[in-house]
Amino acid sequence: MLKRVKVEKAVGLMLGADITKIIPNEYKGPIFKKGHIVEEKDINELKKAGKEYIWVYFEDERHLHQDHASIEIANSIISNNLYVDGPSEGWAYIKSKESGILIVNEKAITKLNMYSEIILTTRETYSLVSKGEIIAKFKITKLEIRKDLYKRILQNVLKTKQLHGYILDILKPQCKKAGVIVTGNEIYSGLVKDAASFKVKEKLANFEVEVIYNTIVPDSKEYIKNAILYSIEAGAEIVILTGGMGPDPDDNTRAGIKAAGGKIIKYGIPVNPATMSIISWIGNTPVLGISAGFINYKNSFLDFILPRLLIGAKVKKSEIAAWGIGGMLDQK
Repeated sequence: MLKRVKVEKAVGLMLGADITKIIPNEYKGPIFKKGHIVEEKDINELKKAGKEYIWVYFEDERHLHQDHASIEIANSIISNNLYVDGPSEGWAYIKSKESGILIVNEKAITKLNMYSEIILTTRETYSLVSKGEIIAKFKITKLEIRKDLYKRILQNVLKTKQLHGYILDILKPQCKKAGVIVTGNEIYSGLVKDAASFKVKEKLANFEVEVIYNTIVPDSKEYIKNAILYSIEAGAEIVILTGGMGPDPDDNTRAGIKAAGGKIIKYGIPVNPATMSIISWIGNTPVLGISAGFINYKNSFLDFILPRLLIGAKVKKSEIAAWGIGGMLDQK
């Protein structure tokens, strides 16, 4: 149980919550942690932090302290690829044990955040994260929570995991080998330098994907078809083509993909830059056609789609249609 006590009368009592001090542009953090036994010398420091009253903690059979509940619930929503650190100022910090792609069960998190006693905030799903990086923060909004409510929340989390798996997870790319095909008569002939290969390889390297085949072909349906099929035969688990996506008569990338047996899910994607791109499959191998304009931007449709395809997601047309909401990518 938490009790509100005047600072001067708190000597010898246990703090029920971290005491935060804020110095604008200099410092924000706890000056005393939960569990600290207040001493006479602490009173002046507490008052300098703006505290006339503080919360002190007494054992209570009906309630759990914020810190304990936050840590336990945070642990219940994560996979073995994540861990919980803290608490600090009531927050449990969820971190990645390894680099990978963050997967967020958005519906489950929305349901959890409907509880007025809970705040769960995460990085965006499909984010590429590093080992030790904070990917989410969780806290109980009050300094204590009723045990019956705490148990009900845990039961709901368990049901969600049984039906849909972990609420937060880190996945490694399933695709480890890629083929990169640059199309364009002007590049094939040497009139224009190939800038696309380096850019695509750089982005794939972020996911530890090896480019096992890289070639430049003219704007020819047959050349494009043969390059795609050779990539797959060589072991590519994803094939990325650049250029030739427009309506011009010599833009033949889409025709080459079809000739190779590609099932085109969508031509023209509501994600910008690189809107005039293609998502297709040949069997279980994703074949992407990326508009050449991606070269000039920090973030494009290629950045958006890669993590999804690399973990083996089967993208549906209805899902693609929804990407238009927030599909204008930030270039900062």
